[in-house]
Amino acid sequence: MAESVKMQFEVLYRAGTKSFPDQAADLAAALDGIGAVHQQWYEPTVRAGSPPALAQALEINRTVYGLLRRAVLSFQDAASAVVLITKDFQARDAEARDAMHALGIKESDIQAPPMAAPPTFGQATS
Repeated sequence: MAESVKMQFEVLYRAGTKSFPDQAADLAAALDGIGAVHQQWYEPTVRAGSPPALAQALEINRTVYGLLRRAVLSFQDAASAVVLITKDFQARDAEARDAMHALGIKESDIQAPPMAAPPTFGQATS
């Protein structure tokens, strides 16, 4: 049982402090490029008279940005939730506390790293 608790604690700890925040950061980096591309496409599209294909490309870009932004926020929320679950788990369960100590994790280590909310589409393209 103790090994099971130790493994579960380690998975929760790693997901909340590393895996989910890293996924959020990777997707947030992609958002930067999508916002920049939209801005680069906008003026030539307008100058060309907004042909349907270019106008649709701009709309697809906006949609992809919104979906990726939502994914970033979801990963950030998941990281925060898992950190709270991990803290609660170790605070209420002696085996979890022992497992945490066996892994060399201090109570103060159980924190979601700082994660800035990604800019909205309007902020990214202005």
